[in-house]
Amino acid sequence: MYVMALIGASLATCGVGGLVLAAIVSYGWFATFWDKRQPAAESEPRPSRTPPSLVVEILGVVAIISILIGLFFPAISTPRPVARSTICSTHLAQIARALHNYHFMYGSFPPAYVADDRDKPMHSWRVLILPFLGQQQLYDAHRFDEPWDGPNNSKLLTFVPWGYTCGAPQAGSKTSYFAVVGPDAAWSGAAAQSLDDFDGGSDAAILVLEGPADQIEWSEPRDLTWDETIELLTATPNDEGLHTDDEGFFFTRSYGRNAAMADGSVRRLPPNLSRAAAASLLHVASEDAADELDSGNHDAFRRRINWANVFRLIVLVIIVALPVPWAMRRRPLPKHRDPSAPS
Repeated sequence: MYVMALIGASLATCGVGGLVLAAIVSYGWFATFWDKRQPAAESEPRPSRTPPSLVVEILGVVAIISILIGLFFPAISTPRPVARSTICSTHLAQIARALHNYHFMYGSFPPAYVADDRDKPMHSWRVLILPFLGQQQLYDAHRFDEPWDGPNNSKLLTFVPWGYTCGAPQAGSKTSYFAVVGPDAAWSGAAAQSLDDFDGGSDAAILVLEGPADQIEWSEPRDLTWDETIELLTATPNDEGLHTDDEGFFFTRSYGRNAAMADGSVRRLPPNLSRAAAASLLHVASEDAADELDSGNHDAFRRRINWANVFRLIVLVIIVALPVPWAMRRRPLPKHRDPSAPS
């Protein structure tokens, strides 16, 4: 039962590497408690057991090994989240470059959506810039005489361009990148805007924002509203739509969302922005948002304690040290001196 509990706690704390730790600890306690031979008679002195000092040394080595494995194994067994963040930033940069190439060719950014005669959104800006992302074939397959979810276009949902997802290609057909649509934002809906409309400077407004990747189909003509974006930028960091870098055993540092600015640059925004700073970043006529972010008034990350790992490590240490009281009782017996033997 002890070995099974030890194996379970080691696997929960260290993953597969915990099997090595469990084997070392089991061998240490086996060597401590196992008698190589039994006494022949009650009168015969019992053989000496492992001295307590050796037990302490064994426990010290086991503790050091358990801490090292617990600290370093999670880092080498899972991909670093910073690599995922780099991929997401690269995709955002490609989208921003495609939008600027569209602007260069047509004199404005694409509209947030193409509407029908009744002002109902039909096609997304993500479809309009496909040729500038190297997706000409997918663009040609899209039919503009039917809605985005029509008989033909709905079949194209499974062909989500890799650049529209954050990180590795994901299952399904959702996108990770959204325009912010509003009267004072970079996107005003069915009307196209040019850089001349950005009175505060093109670098001071968010063009495309990284958001939750489970809500909107990649070709769906729907994005984030002004209020929805404010809530995202001011929310407490969580795992949805955020990147976690420097994910250690005890602590995880969470960073904010990536955003492509209207000048084509990509910035990682701090978490928990104030509503005033978030609104400034969305407003095309703002001149203060970028300066406020650069001034260091906002924390670059938020650190969280990995309580689950802390609890697992505590349980593992308790199980490893559980036999210590019994080991300390197994002191070597004093040697019996035969009175008839010569002194």
